[in-house]
Amino acid sequence: PLRLSSYLGLVDWPTIAGVDMRLISQHPAVNSLLGGLMLDDSRRLYVAGIALSQLVSNVPAAILLADYSNDWTMIAYAVNIGGSGFILGSLANLIALRLAKDGKTWLMFHAYSIPFLLITAALSYLWLFLA
Repeated sequence: PLRLSSYLGLVDWPTIAGVDMRLISQHPAVNSLLGGLMLDDSRRLYVAGIALSQLVSNVPAAILLADYSNDWTMIAYAVNIGGSGFILGSLANLIALRLAKDGKTWLMFHAYSIPFLLITAALSYLWLFLA
């Protein structure tokens, strides 16, 4: 018979961790950090959305940023671009690469995805803010 701990080991915790970002956004430390970034400035929101996507994935980043800005268009641009880069940029990346089960695939993914993030983030910044 399987124990509860056996079932808990089967859960995809990294995927589930992104589910309740609204609760996390209410934590005093997170609130202080994000509140201090002055995300009412579109440029700061853009950079924060991309960076936050790299840490918690793009959908949870959008949910988290929603408590600090009403600029949904900029949040959408930022987290969309933030979906590339490191594997955590998008949960879809994480799921697909876990299914691949090949270390070379992970390396090749990052060899293309990280430069893609840097280039698209820079070009999009120029288009959004300097055009």
